[in-house]
Amino acid sequence: MSAPEPKLVLENLSMVFQTGGKEFVALEPADLVVPAGKFISLIGPSGCGKSTLFNIIAGLQAPTTGRVLIDGQDFTGYIGQVGYMLQKDLLLPWRTVLDNVALGMEISGVPLKEARARALPLIIKYGLSGFEHQYPSSLSGGMRQRAALLRTLLVERDVVLLDEPFGALDAQTKSQMQEWLLQIFADFGRTVVFVTHDVEEAVFLSDEIHVMASRPGRVIETLPIDLPRPRDRAVVSTPRFVAMKKYCLDLLHLGEQEAAAA
Repeated sequence: MSAPEPKLVLENLSMVFQTGGKEFVALEPADLVVPAGKFISLIGPSGCGKSTLFNIIAGLQAPTTGRVLIDGQDFTGYIGQVGYMLQKDLLLPWRTVLDNVALGMEISGVPLKEARARALPLIIKYGLSGFEHQYPSSLSGGMRQRAALLRTLLVERDVVLLDEPFGALDAQTKSQMQEWLLQIFADFGRTVVFVTHDVEEAVFLSDEIHVMASRPGRVIETLPIDLPRPRDRAVVSTPRFVAMKKYCLDLLHLGEQEAAAA
């Protein structure tokens, strides 16, 4: 069986800032190939270039070098080509849950009535039934993130960037949301690039992990995650999972030591 065609390709992507007459390398030249329908995670310390990479992919920031290709087409510097969800849900407090979920479609030109009709079945299916006419202030943190992710997915971009979407949640809610995200990922079949500081989360969710280090920001290793899908929480106690988690932690520790010595 041939490998899936790349959905997202980053070619020689770098970012250098000029500060105080000196160069600051936020991201060394990086190459990344993400096959269609795969879940890819980026892990690394603060300052390693994860957010810079996301902003470049999303077209919010022009790279110093390199290109962003989606389905082989150069979209470097173009906004609106990917779905992008931040850690903060950014739900509008004056709109109902239904209208918040419909917002991305509405901004894209879909009439509100039609956007609501598309959003409602997903709200019911994915854990927000009974809250569609409530306002965000009545939702828990996990429910707000569900609404925000559904809003992102309904914009219908093949590539979705998720920037620590569960970072502010408590441990139990975070675990539930990870399992919920696996269900969403399987159902929608989108290509996901995920940023997290949580190594266990990255191993649990991903098909592949890119480990990054700072000073300068760079990818130091790529680790395929060969755990079978579908996955449930029991996989975290298996020897293979524990070994991959330890390997990632060791790489991060090594990167910190190298940065401190630089």
